[in-house]
Amino acid sequence: MADMGRMGGLTVLLAGVTFGYIVGMAHLNVRHAGNLLPAPTAALQSRLKLEKIAPSPCIHHSDGDQRVPRVWPIPAKIRSGGEPLQIHKDFKFQAVQSSARLQRAISRMSNWMASRTGHELQVATSTSALSRVKIFVNSQDETLMSATSYAYNISVDGNRASITADTVYGAMSALETFAQLLERGKAELGHCWIDIQDYPRYKHRGLMIDTGRRFFPAPLVKKILDAMSYYKFSVLHFHISDYGRFAVESLKYPNLASNNSSNGFYTRADVKAIVSYAMDRGIRVVPEVDIPGHALGFGALAKSGDLMFCDHGHVQIRNDPGGRSLKTLKTLLTEMMELFPDELFHLGCDETRVSAACPLAAVQAMEKELLEFVESKGKTPVAWEEVRRRTKANTPKTVIQAWSKYHAYQTTAVGLPTIVCNQDSFYLDYVMTERPPYQQWVDISDKVVEQNMHLVLGGEVAMWSDNWCFDAPCYWSIDKRPPVGQEMFARKNDHLFAKSIQGMIWPRAAIAAGAFWNYQPSLDPKSEEFNATVLRQTEWLVERGVATCPPGCVCDQVTHCGTKLHGLT
Repeated sequence: MADMGRMGGLTVLLAGVTFGYIVGMAHLNVRHAGNLLPAPTAALQSRLKLEKIAPSPCIHHSDGDQRVPRVWPIPAKIRSGGEPLQIHKDFKFQAVQSSARLQRAISRMSNWMASRTGHELQVATSTSALSRVKIFVNSQDETLMSATSYAYNISVDGNRASITADTVYGAMSALETFAQLLERGKAELGHCWIDIQDYPRYKHRGLMIDTGRRFFPAPLVKKILDAMSYYKFSVLHFHISDYGRFAVESLKYPNLASNNSSNGFYTRADVKAIVSYAMDRGIRVVPEVDIPGHALGFGALAKSGDLMFCDHGHVQIRNDPGGRSLKTLKTLLTEMMELFPDELFHLGCDETRVSAACPLAAVQAMEKELLEFVESKGKTPVAWEEVRRRTKANTPKTVIQAWSKYHAYQTTAVGLPTIVCNQDSFYLDYVMTERPPYQQWVDISDKVVEQNMHLVLGGEVAMWSDNWCFDAPCYWSIDKRPPVGQEMFARKNDHLFAKSIQGMIWPRAAIAAGAFWNYQPSLDPKSEEFNATVLRQTEWLVERGVATCPPGCVCDQVTHCGTKLHGLT
């Protein structure tokens, strides 16, 4: 019998044949409770039984002890065996059901595989090579929301292979997993028998980008979305207002963009294109209008008299007795809620200040009224933890984003739905020497009792852009010194900013994605196996064309591998 105590040594004996797991953490102990996404639907389970592959002659040896996960995020269950399986020169994915969205995903993957195998590698012509993967999708409903299933199964038996999924989004996840099964530098799968059954533990698997300080051009946002899709992220948290700007065009208050013309803002057409692009990759876009604090980007509405502020610096919006601020904010929020279709809407509510003009009771009343207003529009409000910890303005439905003092076990203990974004692990604006990749490999439901697991919606990594924002308020927190990335604030240096910010995001966000999909404590973040995992995923990012921090390197805002980014003085 196999040694069941060794990580990576797990095997299964079936009909006298040994099947080795691609990863030792497979057939995993996943808790099924509440908000943890359920196992595949009955329809998918039924199809899995029909599609289940019996032992085939191709299986005649075990993987052995492979401690470094081949597929990331680690699937819920993955088995394999047999010799390598070549990819036929006419290989294709074949969707059984009609779906334009799935066909676009297939085209993207097919084009990437063709560029990888057709131009660089020798592909097989033998009839024993894999020439087709059939894709079955059980539901034709392509609505994308938090409850959407990403469950899928991959079955390979010699030259027969299939993908089954509850939804097109599960099928997209399967395509990304299939891509990782390809051997590096070869037009072949590592094994001729593969069985994967997979689904995420958490429904909210997010990355936040801060466009309210340094602007992220739309092409850069799309590049980030591409990379997110490779690791099965489900949410782009779009922080659209802060000290730098209100980053989205408003038809109700067009003067909001008056101070952004040179530094960037998104037109309504830009937003619709980004939302559509994200949906095509199984990613929802959740906007954040950060109020009442962090409000300097609303400064133009002070001049027009549409908003009142607590101070002359326009840092925090005032809940004025006449209700002018609330009226304006409700009008603006209505416009943004119509532009962003997602069920979640983030109101910030963090780091507010108390003053004579803005006493705590007034701040609390404003936040509570706006949270209830969002609910009245059929949305679920989200806010940073201060809405509970400081002002106590949260409603029972408000999702708490824990980042500083709170942890999931604390917020869920009092019945609050929670997104985990603790800065010690998930704030990527800290350089890699301060937040190395092993700190992203954490259990976001640590200490949460079983009956509260349904309240852990998932996790997020946050890419704040303070360190690239040259506007004075952005660097108040660092003793009024210009930020380290100040040269990249100017739009003429968008290309440098794109390289810098992506080097800060990746590969660390990929490791976090693994924790959000299926954290496994058996993978020790201080082990050689984990270091090899980080290296493997960095190399994979490079192979997929992502501007990651290079393999084996340390990156910060202005350097990669100790060398200043080309073009910086």
